[in-house]
Amino acid sequence: MWGRAVGGLVLLVAVGCLLVPLPREMASERAYGFASACDPGLWLDSCVGVTEGSVAVRDAERDDGYWLTLVDLRTKARYDVEMSGRGPVWEVVRRGDRVTLLYWRSEIRAVGFDEARQDVAGAPPEYWLLAGVHAGALAPAAVYLLWAAWWVGRRYRADMLARPWQVRAARHACVALMWVGGSCGLAAGSVAFVFLIPAAALPVVAVAALVARWRQRRFVGKVAAVVPERPARRAVLRVRVHGDVPGVVNGSGFLVTGGRTSATRQDPAALPGLLSPTLTAVRVRPVLRDDPPGLVGPFAKSGVVIECRDGDTPVLLATRLRDAPVVLGALPGAVPAMR
Repeated sequence: MWGRAVGGLVLLVAVGCLLVPLPREMASERAYGFASACDPGLWLDSCVGVTEGSVAVRDAERDDGYWLTLVDLRTKARYDVEMSGRGPVWEVVRRGDRVTLLYWRSEIRAVGFDEARQDVAGAPPEYWLLAGVHAGALAPAAVYLLWAAWWVGRRYRADMLARPWQVRAARHACVALMWVGGSCGLAAGSVAFVFLIPAAALPVVAVAALVARWRQRRFVGKVAAVVPERPARRAVLRVRVHGDVPGVVNGSGFLVTGGRTSATRQDPAALPGLLSPTLTAVRVRPVLRDDPPGLVGPFAKSGVVIECRDGDTPVLLATRLRDAPVVLGALPGAVPAMR
C-alpha cells in the first residue's frame, strides 16, 4: 500500500515539475511568434534580433545530434549550437557559409540560410511536446497508484475475490487514459488542454467500469446457480485438486467421469485413482485471493472452486465454470443443495 502511495506522489511531483514551466514557455513562444525584428543597435527582449554569422565548423553527427559552430560577425563570439535535425539548414550549409542568426531574449533561437530557416534543438515547441506527452501520460498513472493505495488499505480486505472488478477496471482505465493523455500532449496548446481530452473521456471510463461490475456480478450469479449434472457418457474434464485425502492427487489435471466411478489423474489415458466415496461437496464459489497458489492455475480468470469435505478434511477442486455442474455431479458422496 505504502509503495503505491509513494509512487503516486513521486509521479505527481514529476507532473508538476513538467507543467510548472509550461505556461511561461508557451507565453514566450507566442510573444516570439508575434515579435518583429529589432532596430539596428537596439535589441530588446520584446523583439527578434537578426544579425549575420558564418559557419566555422559543421560537425558530423555527434552525441546523436546535429551541431554547428557559428561565429556572430557582429560580436565575433563563437557558439556551439545543436540544431533540431538534419534539415533544412544543417544538411546544406558548409564551412564558411554566411547564415542569418535570429536571437530571442539573448539566445540564438534559429538559423537561416537563403530561404530556409531551422530552429535550434530545445526550442519551446520541443519542450511543449516532451512536457505535454510525459505529463499527460504520467498523470493518470499517478492517480491510479494513489487510488490503488487507498483501495487496498480501505476496501481490498473486504473483497475476497481474486480478480475484483475495481482493480481490473482501474488498471484498464489507467492504460487507456495514459495513451489518450500522451496523445493530447502532442498537440498541447495550454496546460488545461493536456488534461481536457482525458477528462472528457472519464464518462466513457465510468461506463466501462459499470460494465465490468455488471459482468462480475453476472459471473457470481452464474456460480451461485450451479447445480449437479450427471453426464450420460464418459467425460474427461480439466480440474485441479488440493487436499490431503487418499485417492486425491494434488494438482491432478483431469477428472474422468461418466461410468460407475469418477477418478482424477494426471493423464487422461492413464489408470485413474478413485475419488474417496466419502467426499462430499459443500459449496461452489468463485476463485478467492487466499486460495492455494497451485490450485487455480489456468482457471484464475473464469474458473470456480468446489469446496468439499472428506470427513473433517477440506478438499478443494478448481475447474471451469461450464464444467462445474458435471464435476459436481461426479462427486461420489452426497451432493447438498448449492448456495
